[in-house]
Amino acid sequence: MSARIHAGRLEDSGSKEQRHDDSGISSLEEESTDLMVGRAVALSRLDRLAFGQKRFLDTNMNDIGDLGIGILLYFMLSKYLSITVFLMGLSSLPAMILNIYGHGITDALVDPLGLAYTSLGNQGVHEEIVNDSSRCLPRGAIDCSGETVKTPFTSNPYTVSWIITVSDCIASLIFLVFIVVFRSIAHRAIETHLHENLTPAKYAVQVKGLPQDVTEKEVVEHFNALYDLTKPEMIHRLYCYCCWGRRRRVKRAKVRVGNVSVVKNVDHLDGLTSVTPSLYVNTWIAEVSFFRPTFGLLRSFLTIQSVSKQIEESEQICAILRKRVVYYSRDLKHTSRRERAERELKKALHQLQKLEQKCKKRSKPLLALQADVTGGKNALGRMKDGISLVKNSVSSACGTAFVVFNNLESRRRCLQDYRYSTWRYPRRFQPTCLRLRGTVPLQITSAPDPSNILWENLETTNLERFFRRLLTTLITILLLLISFAIISAAQTAQSAYKSRVPPSSLCEKSLPAIYYGSENFNRRNWNLKWYSNVTCPHNEHASARYYITYNAVNSTQIIEPTGITPAPVRCTEPCVSVDNTTTCSTLACFDQSLQDKGETCETYQANHVVYCLCVSAVASSIERYGWYKGLKILWDDFLPCRAFLTKYLAKNALIFLAATIIVTVNIMLKSILRAFATFERHSSESAKASSIVLKTFSAQFLNTAVIVLVVNASLNLKHVPVLKGIMKGKFSDFEREWYPTVGVGITTSMLLNAIIPQLTLLLQIGVFSPILRRWKRRTVRTQEQMNALYAGPTFDISVRYPLILNSLFVTMLFFGGAPILLFIASLAAALTYWADKLSIIHLYGVKTTYDDELGEFVIGFIPWTLALHLAFSMWMYGNPMLLKSSAWNLESFLQSFGLARGWYSSLLEKALSMDFLGSHGLIIKLTRSNAFVMFILFVLVVAGIVLFKVWTRAFLPIFARTIAIPIRLVWKTICTARVFPEDTWPSTPRSSREVIMPEYTALFRKSVPTSFQADKMLGFSVDANGELIRQWQEDTIRNGIQRRAGDRMRTWEALQAPIKSYAIEANEKYKVAVARIAAIKTSQLSPR
Repeated sequence: MSARIHAGRLEDSGSKEQRHDDSGISSLEEESTDLMVGRAVALSRLDRLAFGQKRFLDTNMNDIGDLGIGILLYFMLSKYLSITVFLMGLSSLPAMILNIYGHGITDALVDPLGLAYTSLGNQGVHEEIVNDSSRCLPRGAIDCSGETVKTPFTSNPYTVSWIITVSDCIASLIFLVFIVVFRSIAHRAIETHLHENLTPAKYAVQVKGLPQDVTEKEVVEHFNALYDLTKPEMIHRLYCYCCWGRRRRVKRAKVRVGNVSVVKNVDHLDGLTSVTPSLYVNTWIAEVSFFRPTFGLLRSFLTIQSVSKQIEESEQICAILRKRVVYYSRDLKHTSRRERAERELKKALHQLQKLEQKCKKRSKPLLALQADVTGGKNALGRMKDGISLVKNSVSSACGTAFVVFNNLESRRRCLQDYRYSTWRYPRRFQPTCLRLRGTVPLQITSAPDPSNILWENLETTNLERFFRRLLTTLITILLLLISFAIISAAQTAQSAYKSRVPPSSLCEKSLPAIYYGSENFNRRNWNLKWYSNVTCPHNEHASARYYITYNAVNSTQIIEPTGITPAPVRCTEPCVSVDNTTTCSTLACFDQSLQDKGETCETYQANHVVYCLCVSAVASSIERYGWYKGLKILWDDFLPCRAFLTKYLAKNALIFLAATIIVTVNIMLKSILRAFATFERHSSESAKASSIVLKTFSAQFLNTAVIVLVVNASLNLKHVPVLKGIMKGKFSDFEREWYPTVGVGITTSMLLNAIIPQLTLLLQIGVFSPILRRWKRRTVRTQEQMNALYAGPTFDISVRYPLILNSLFVTMLFFGGAPILLFIASLAAALTYWADKLSIIHLYGVKTTYDDELGEFVIGFIPWTLALHLAFSMWMYGNPMLLKSSAWNLESFLQSFGLARGWYSSLLEKALSMDFLGSHGLIIKLTRSNAFVMFILFVLVVAGIVLFKVWTRAFLPIFARTIAIPIRLVWKTICTARVFPEDTWPSTPRSSREVIMPEYTALFRKSVPTSFQADKMLGFSVDANGELIRQWQEDTIRNGIQRRAGDRMRTWEALQAPIKSYAIEANEKYKVAVARIAAIKTSQLSPR
């Protein structure tokens, strides 16, 4: 709080310093840069975490909660999610270790970071290794038959499968516990914030349905008479949804408030033009603020407000520079300074002229209105006549008011009386005493925080808002389709390179066989080699040729088969060009006996010999010298591999390019979707943020995971009309090659998303912002500009939430096959938490108090990520090429129920014929025991989510109004019963003990437990009566009133809120626009 006080003190002293003396430059220089910086720094701290008074490690969740429950829930999610996902990663370490010990990913397939080795695709043995007898038993160390594996835990591949499955189940259980615990903690935080953290919204209600001619005095008198706390509490009972009973006295109040008093002090209304302070003295109402429809004027003025503000600042700068030119002109010694001042003045005048033209262009719709005003016409009347057709549609917006009570108890009684006012029939038959003027039924709800209200959108009807959202939704879908096309093009370019790569078995088996003329060659001594000392004859139609052959080539001519068109070609010419695309045939094309044994007749290009040479050369060079030095030495000394190295680097570049395109598209969509949210005209910042978060997260998730998955999928959808044109990719399942290509691309994107945004934010905090302020502070001429320079950007929760949600969803989808994603997600959540916490202390200003709307949405959405994870893990673990698992013995199980033998087989056969995915379909996967376990868990989770939704929304309200009532009565009787007959009853029942609650206009005091620890850094303390109070820590002036150090704050001064009044002019965003509208009403519109 000292920052707030310090700011007030500096502003007071600054007001004296700004009285410049026109006689000389000395008076202009009094407004020194250091003083302006001091004021700007002090003012910027008002919107920071703990008012900028605490260090990074001293702040806690209670301090964050003071900024609003919406921001608190966001920080709770990122903090607890980082811990949870890290624990899930630890539980998945056995699976990751088993993946690393596999042999499914070769050096040619692995990515530069080696992420593919930790994926499920590394399980088993790759076909290239199987064809290399030097690496397989008995010569090598790998059991290429797959009967045994070499791991730290087991040698049984079936046990490996179950270890991976159980690790996944444990991680899923940890996440399930997180869902339950976080939901409970979040709801407890919401409940605590509702009762403990004080904001203006805790004292206010929003009133709708007021007549257009209602006055401030009428509203004050109506609510003051109803909620006089000197009178006993009364209540109406509602029967049969529409019938109200007589107003009866409440037998026992839930809480007895020990301090009830009327408004005696109206300092909180100083400076407000839309309220009459004298109306509230000696009443129970602290403030009534109306919103009258402006029919678009408010929005029109907001569009030119920023330009008008820039014009005012430019005029101030020009005035300062003119005085400086005049002063320097008096003395010839200052000729250079005068010339510099003249240049700056010329530049400032040019900038002012541009701003005036921009303002004139934006204010064209208001020029006609201005002409009517200057011509003596009733502009406001003409405007209303012109929009008479839409008057009825905004009648509900015409009567909107915010009523602030002096006591929390008054607000509670108000919400209790009008608890059914949002329902149609209860409001239609509303009791007469609750109606305004005895005839006008009112609709009353809890008010949002003043900083959370978008005043320009309050007059937008629900129907108009619906069509606006429908339009933005359709355009968003169109943008996602365009995004799909862009990412598909990047994936196609990557696939085009891979299509030029020869078959995996060519280098190890087929190529040496065609050179030797038989498969009985000695693999250990049969190596491809470049003879640099041999020069090949130059061919004018081809590029450079290199002498590449095996060290023991057999010159025996293979017998070519007859009757085959075209005839197979044997390519054994040692002089090979990189560009030679001659089609060559493998040995099986020449020998029918090999084809009879199951060998396939394949073709390859002649330049694939260079590829086979360079693959082994690159692998050995990297292993010996490392990535950079190894490739550099190979480029300098191994000429045949230069073209291969270019393509090899291009392949890895395409992986990063695809990831970069995803990040770039996400950034572009973020800006577009924010514009859409503005177009939708939400009534509050929280609702707007929820819309932005939902659309941005959906776009990022689709671009990061879904589109990449669909583009690379190859499913048999020929018979599906809508989907038959898509999903023509390379992979029909989560195959081995899917992990080093698509999987690594997704993992790389997640790694970039985890590091780049947080690194950028940290650089902005520690490097860019200080440098920018240091560089621009000397050129700043006005205090307003200096305040803007040091205020920093506004913390926008709608930008940060999608990063967390996208990281969570992508991780949950794919971590079954790539456990490394858990550690990346944990890093992302932890960096997000610490970077955001650091930013709201040193960079961002929190100018909006978000409610719990977005947090509640996220809490209800998270459980579905667990269901998606179990479904994807079931599909991944069901691939028999990666994990070995025994089939369920369902035949004997079904026979125990009396079913005939063979019934299960016939049922399975029929089901397989209906599965359009065939051998990669769901039916085959469910026959595997480990995949079936994941399927059962998936069903249980989905059923649990559905039942929980049905219970909380349908059965729980009925239970609370029926069976729960006698249960609560019995429990209360048991808890208050005397153990022994001689025991005495407590003197004061627990439910009626008096508590001290803060009154809005009175000195701040509040009952707290004896163990409560007051935050002395913010001026809180516990007095001799055991009540929490708050004091000013420094002398200051607030609203023109002197506050001295040690004086006690009033409740409205102690509130943790950026805006403390519901008057629209109290919000700096609308202050200028409201003044312009007031000028229209008084026919005094300014020329600009």
